[in-house]
Amino acid sequence: MSNRFFKYSLRVVPYLALTGAGIVLLFWVLYFTGAYVPGGSDNPIVDGFESAFPAADAILALSLIGAAIGILRKKSSGTFFLVAAGSMSVYLGILDISFYCQTPVYGESDLSSLFCIFINVACIGGGIFALVLSWQLWRIK
Repeated sequence: MSNRFFKYSLRVVPYLALTGAGIVLLFWVLYFTGAYVPGGSDNPIVDGFESAFPAADAILALSLIGAAIGILRKKSSGTFFLVAAGSMSVYLGILDISFYCQTPVYGESDLSSLFCIFINVACIGGGIFALVLSWQLWRIK
């Protein structure tokens, strides 16, 4: 990772982390209000799977907020929370993908399926980026 890209990342990542926390919150607001249902239907298996995630996603959102605050304040806690959030994000994204590949959710070509794929790609891609950036932060300290 180039030094210039790394410095730019440190300015952008806190806001990306806050955006990620906002997306997590938005997902659950949409889910609990019935505005978004993964797979677009009331599938009890999908509902059971999704109902297991609010606590983990709340911890993910808090970790993202902690990372943003810590990085903005130039505290080492920012790196710690970024590693936690990145690791959780990759894990939850892989867990989602492994489940939804066994259900018809990915097979449907509607907005609900596309949103689900977007969330999963964002989780894994964002998580990997967070872990790479965290590694760079630890190396310079």
